[in-house]
Amino acid sequence: MTDLDGDTLSLSRTLSDDDEDVIEFTEVLSACDVDYVIVSGYVAILTGRSRATEDVVVVLQVLTEEQATR
Repeated sequence: MTDLDGDTLSLSRTLSDDDEDVIEFTEVLSACDVDYVIVSGYVAILTGRSRATEDVVVVLQVLTEEQATR
């Protein structure tokens, strides 16, 4: 089951390797104060849909040199 409450998406399933990778990557982005959005087939998969592709596309804000270095 998937539940969206405000800006929080809750999943009641075992996390996949892709899920774990996305969580780790977005934690780094958040720690560096980088705004981002996740788009593509991965979003459909999170909400319980089947997809032929399991790509994860992350769109980032324009980074400063300091943010890119971190």
